[in-house]
Amino acid sequence: MDEDIPDNIRAENGIIDDDLVKLLREFLELRMTELKMEKIEAEEILLGVEQYGEDADDAHFDWDWSRENC
Repeated sequence: MDEDIPDNIRAENGIIDDDLVKLLREFLELRMTELKMEKIEAEEILLGVEQYGEDADDAHFDWDWSRENC
């Protein structure tokens, strides 16, 4: 039934393809994962500031370097 409807009319009527829905869902899940990772990193930086005070930037650099190189 929906196969007979041209794509431009589907878009005008708010009908979207199942493949587009899957693609959008994957994109949103990826974006949510990225945002969660950014939040975790920001929380780690704030925790470092609470623990190390003025030396938090140095401590975070050391932690980040050791994570990547050890």
